[in-house]
Amino acid sequence: MHLASRILIIVAALMGATGVGLGAAAAHGGFGPNLAIASTFLLLHAAPVLAIGLSGREGRLWIASAALLSLGALLFAGQLGAGALWGKSLFLMAAPTGGWGMILGWLGLAASAAFMSGVRR
Repeated sequence: MHLASRILIIVAALMGATGVGLGAAAAHGGFGPNLAIASTFLLLHAAPVLAIGLSGREGRLWIASAALLSLGALLFAGQLGAGALWGKSLFLMAAPTGGWGMILGWLGLAASAAFMSGVRR
Protein backbone atom coordinates (compact mmCIF):
# COMPACT_ATOMS: atom_id res chain seq x y z
CA MET A 1 0.00 0.00 0.00
CA HIS A 2 1.33 3.42 -0.93
CA LEU A 3 2.09 6.07 1.68
CA ALA A 4 -0.60 8.42 0.32
CA SER A 5 -3.19 5.64 0.63
CA ARG A 6 -2.21 4.92 4.23
CA ILE A 7 -2.35 8.62 5.13
CA LEU A 8 -5.80 8.99 3.56
CA ILE A 9 -7.12 5.96 5.44
CA ILE A 10 -5.77 7.35 8.73
CA VAL A 11 -7.24 10.79 8.03
CA ALA A 12 -10.62 9.26 7.11
CA ALA A 13 -10.63 7.19 10.30
CA LEU A 14 -9.83 10.25 12.42
CA MET A 15 -12.55 12.24 10.62
CA GLY A 16 -15.03 9.44 11.33
CA ALA A 17 -14.07 9.15 14.98
CA THR A 18 -14.26 12.91 15.45
CA GLY A 19 -17.60 13.01 13.66
CA VAL A 20 -19.04 10.37 15.99
CA GLY A 21 -17.67 12.20 19.02
CA LEU A 22 -19.12 15.52 17.91
CA GLY A 23 -22.43 13.84 17.17
CA ALA A 24 -22.56 12.41 20.68
CA ALA A 25 -21.68 15.79 22.16
CA ALA A 26 -24.37 17.44 20.05
CA ALA A 27 -26.97 14.91 21.16
CA HIS A 28 -26.16 15.08 24.86
CA GLY A 29 -24.45 18.39 25.50
CA GLY A 30 -26.87 21.09 24.40
CA PHE A 31 -24.29 22.86 22.24
CA GLY A 32 -26.73 23.90 19.52
CA PRO A 33 -27.22 22.72 15.95
CA ASN A 34 -23.77 23.67 14.62
CA LEU A 35 -22.08 20.80 16.41
CA ALA A 36 -24.42 18.31 14.74
CA ILE A 37 -23.72 19.92 11.36
CA ALA A 38 -19.98 19.64 11.98
CA SER A 39 -20.43 15.96 12.86
CA THR A 40 -22.45 15.31 9.70
CA PHE A 41 -19.91 16.98 7.42
CA LEU A 42 -17.01 15.02 8.91
CA LEU A 43 -18.86 11.72 8.62
CA LEU A 44 -20.10 12.38 5.08
CA HIS A 45 -16.66 13.34 3.82
CA ALA A 46 -14.77 10.58 5.65
CA ALA A 47 -16.40 7.97 3.39
CA PRO A 48 -15.02 9.19 0.03
CA VAL A 49 -11.61 9.89 1.58
CA LEU A 50 -11.56 6.31 2.89
CA ALA A 51 -12.67 4.96 -0.50
CA ILE A 52 -9.91 6.88 -2.27
CA GLY A 53 -7.34 5.60 0.19
CA LEU A 54 -8.53 2.01 -0.21
CA SER A 55 -8.60 2.27 -4.01
CA GLY A 56 -4.80 2.33 -4.20
CA ARG A 57 -4.84 4.71 -7.17
CA GLU A 58 -1.97 7.17 -7.33
CA GLY A 59 -3.10 9.92 -9.70
CA ARG A 60 -2.22 13.43 -8.53
CA LEU A 61 -5.72 14.80 -9.14
CA TRP A 62 -7.24 11.79 -7.35
CA ILE A 63 -5.07 12.29 -4.26
CA ALA A 64 -5.39 16.10 -4.38
CA SER A 65 -9.18 15.74 -4.46
CA ALA A 66 -9.11 13.61 -1.33
CA ALA A 67 -6.82 16.13 0.34
CA LEU A 68 -9.21 18.97 -0.54
CA LEU A 69 -12.19 17.00 0.78
CA SER A 70 -10.32 16.27 4.02
CA LEU A 71 -8.95 19.73 4.60
CA GLY A 72 -12.21 21.38 3.59
CA ALA A 73 -14.27 19.21 5.94
CA LEU A 74 -11.81 19.75 8.78
CA LEU A 75 -11.83 23.53 8.34
CA PHE A 76 -15.61 23.71 8.00
CA ALA A 77 -16.34 21.37 10.90
CA GLY A 78 -13.53 22.89 12.97
CA GLN A 79 -15.02 26.34 12.60
CA LEU A 80 -18.51 25.17 13.54
CA GLY A 81 -17.20 23.04 16.41
CA ALA A 82 -14.97 25.79 17.82
CA GLY A 83 -17.88 28.20 17.75
CA ALA A 84 -20.28 25.74 19.38
CA LEU A 85 -17.91 24.45 22.04
CA TRP A 86 -15.79 27.48 22.92
CA GLY A 87 -17.42 30.47 21.26
CA LYS A 88 -14.21 31.00 19.27
CA SER A 89 -13.33 31.18 15.59
CA LEU A 90 -10.49 29.21 13.98
CA PHE A 91 -9.69 32.14 11.71
CA LEU A 92 -11.58 34.60 9.56
CA MET A 93 -13.37 32.81 6.71
CA ALA A 94 -12.47 29.29 7.92
CA ALA A 95 -15.93 27.85 7.18
CA PRO A 96 -16.25 29.34 3.68
CA THR A 97 -12.68 28.30 2.87
CA GLY A 98 -13.50 24.79 4.02
CA GLY A 99 -16.70 24.81 2.01
CA TRP A 100 -14.82 25.78 -1.15
CA GLY A 101 -12.25 23.08 -0.42
CA MET A 102 -14.99 20.45 -0.26
CA ILE A 103 -16.63 21.72 -3.47
CA LEU A 104 -13.29 21.68 -5.29
CA GLY A 105 -12.56 18.21 -3.92
CA TRP A 106 -15.83 16.83 -5.29
CA LEU A 107 -15.23 18.53 -8.65
CA GLY A 108 -11.70 17.11 -8.70
CA LEU A 109 -13.11 13.62 -8.16
CA ALA A 110 -15.49 14.13 -11.07
CA ALA A 111 -12.65 15.32 -13.32
CA SER A 112 -10.42 12.46 -12.20
CA ALA A 113 -13.11 9.92 -13.03
CA ALA A 114 -13.83 11.56 -16.38
CA PHE A 115 -10.20 11.38 -17.44
CA MET A 116 -9.29 8.10 -15.78
CA SER A 117 -6.99 5.94 -17.87
CA GLY A 118 -6.77 2.18 -17.83
CA VAL A 119 -10.37 1.62 -16.77
CA ARG A 120 -11.21 -2.09 -16.73
CA ARG A 121 -14.57 -3.33 -17.93
